Order: sequence, then C-alpha cells, then structure tokens
Amino acid sequence: MANHNANSTTTTGLMLLKEAQTYLPALYILMVGMGMLFEYHKYKIFHINIFQYADIFDFLIAPFRDPTIFAFILLSIIIVSALYTWDNHMRLNKPAQYLKLSFGLVTKPWFKPVHHIAFATLFLFYLYVSSTAIAQNTKRKTLNQKQQIAIRLDDNKWIKAQLIGKTKEMIFIYKDSKVSILPAGSVREMIVAGN
Repeated sequence: MANHNANSTTTTGLMLLKEAQTYLPALYILMVGMGMLFEYHKYKIFHINIFQYADIFDFLIAPFRDPTIFAFILLSIIIVSALYTWDNHMRLNKPAQYLKLSFGLVTKPWFKPVHHIAFATLFLFYLYVSSTAIAQNTKRKTLNQKQQIAIRLDDNKWIKAQLIGKTKEMIFIYKDSKVSILPAGSVREMIVAGN
C-alpha cells in the first residue's frame, strides 16, 4: 500500500512537471509581450519609439525591470485566469445558472468561438487601457520628481535631468521641457543629485 502511494505521488509529480514545462514558457512569452506593451506606452508618452532604441534583451527583461509593472502583469494574469476558470466551472457544473447569465446565448452554435474571441478582446483592451494609464502616471511622476540625476559625459560636461529610462545602448532624460537621448557609451558617470 505504501508503494502504491509512492507511485501515485511520483506519477502526479511527473504530470505536474510536464504541465509546468508546457505552461511556464507560454506564461513567460505572455509576460514579455505584456512588458513590451507597457514599455512601449511608457516611452510613447514622451514621443519616443522605444523599438528604434531597444534590443531584444531589453524586451526579454521588460516585465521584470519595474516591480510595479511586474506585479500588475502577474495580478492581471491571475485575475483573468480565475475569471476564465470560474466561467468554465459555471458552464460545466451549473448549466442552468450559466444559461441565465449568458441570456440563453450559450445554446447558439456560434457562442463558443465568439465567447473566446470576446474574452481575448476584452483582455487586450484591458491591457491597452492599463498600460496607457500606467504610462501617464509614470510621466506625471517623472515630471514632478524633485530628485534628479547628474550625468557626466565624455567631455566632462555635467547634465542634470530627470531620468525617463534606459536601455542597454541609450539613456532617456527629460530636461528643460525636452526629451534627450544619450548613447550609453558617452556617459562616464551617473549619480543621483538633489534639486
């Protein structure tokens, strides 16, 4: 009997491992895509096309660069997964209630594909609106921050500005109501400065 429980546990563990091998890469790709969307809007609000300045590595780490965006992405995936699971649970286990909730449309032959398309469209719309709102909030915080950075360039000239962000190759700053893009190779030193 103990051997049977050990085999059952091993089999369950292998099944979970196989499921994780399937879902974790898909989850990572989804998070990278969402991170790219948030990065795009973060820079777009400053009239910067980040796709011109970033390389693939910048996007691969995009969801993890900002803890707020990472938490938002993770929470969004959890909420959407929970709603989708609840929807399936209601459809399979409480069909009478589901029939009422769907206004009887569940009986139509076109309901299932339209239902999935509607779920995906709402999720994408939610991401678009959220990334735009977070970008506007980030811009407001950037423009209102008192603390600036001081940057020493190759020619020993110092610039004081607000940091918008950076990629592997470029640094984006805001100074005197203008956005400036500096090649990272031209920066000798960056320090956090006061007002």
